[in-house]
Amino acid sequence: MQTFNLSTMDVVMAVLGIFTSLAFGLVPQLKAWFDAGDGARRSAVMLAFSLLAGLVVVLSSCVFHLTFVECTSNGVQLFIQSFVAFLVANQTTFLMAEPLYKKNV
Repeated sequence: MQTFNLSTMDVVMAVLGIFTSLAFGLVPQLKAWFDAGDGARRSAVMLAFSLLAGLVVVLSSCVFHLTFVECTSNGVQLFIQSFVAFLVANQTTFLMAEPLYKKNV
């Protein structure tokens, strides 16, 4: 039986996902810019931002030798797992905070 272990990168990416969702929903200028686009554009922006966040975490590990992820094939697997953690945290935060976002219109 395989167990599920959270890595430091999973936690970092999940926290980034939460903050990203809150920022795009609550920061007035960012919210106005984000809401001006159609659904496809908003999805593309969020996907691009999540990939950027993941690449920053990976590069900080490989270039600056921080200990978020190894620069190996195992590190790539961990990046994919952490990317999913980002998306889950981001979308969960969006769904839970959606009433709050609508109040701040």
